[in-house]
Amino acid sequence: MVTLSTTKAEFIAASSSAYQAIWLRRILQHLSHEQCKSTMIYCDNKLTKDKVVELVQCSMQEQVADIITKPLKLDVFLKLQELIVIKVN
Repeated sequence: MVTLSTTKAEFIAASSSAYQAIWLRRILQHLSHEQCKSTMIYCDNKLTKDKVVELVQCSMQEQVADIITKPLKLDVFLKLQELIVIKVN
């Protein structure tokens, strides 16, 4: 999909992420691993909240995905690298 507006592109990305999160939640529910809390999707635009998926605003400086999607200056790259957290249960 092509859009000339970054706001529109971010909305499309957030919508797609929400759709995928709901799909994954349904699979987990069928596997008897229902999620009790809402799924948080971070974006740097203010969008609405839902009872199942929660869109959380985060600043452009906290967009960890930029580390794999954009060319970055070294200092920005190193800062984002520090923000990456992998959780293992």
